[in-house]
Amino acid sequence: MEITVNVEPIDLTAEIGGTRWDSHAEEEVPRTLGDEVVRKIVVDLRDSTEHSTLRKQVAELRVEEIHAQLAPIVTEAIQQGVRKTNGWGEPVGEPTTLRALIIDEVEKLLRKPADNYNRDKGTWIEALVKDNVNKVIRAELSEALAAEKAKVVEAVRAKASELIAAAVKEGIGR
Repeated sequence: MEITVNVEPIDLTAEIGGTRWDSHAEEEVPRTLGDEVVRKIVVDLRDSTEHSTLRKQVAELRVEEIHAQLAPIVTEAIQQGVRKTNGWGEPVGEPTTLRALIIDEVEKLLRKPADNYNRDKGTWIEALVKDNVNKVIRAELSEALAAEKAKVVEAVRAKASELIAAAVKEGIGR
């Protein structure tokens, strides 16, 4: 007696029974061996302790790749220079360096009024300096006042103890 087994070729597209929802086609489609392999890999990865490490590594690789792709683009843009634009994004004037643009923006910020409603407060930088000077002076004065207060309290206590001692002596001596 001879037994013959015929096995048809199988690949990841072979249907294995059942259906699954295909979000791209927005319909139920037959479940394939490939679907089951992917499901099993996802479950194993999700349940493994290495999942968070793998996820972190993928995120780090993504960031590294983005930096690698952006570096030459940014370098080229800086070397070519940039043009200032008006409020509508239209180029104005000749191309300039990024350094010059940054310096220009810093100068604008330093000359900007501290308060759009009341110009009496000076420029932004003047207000910043004034606020910081006030903070330093207040801290110094608070410290000095606390030290002087401690001296006064100690002097009052000493004088009070002298007066109490004198009163006690006078009372006992009578």
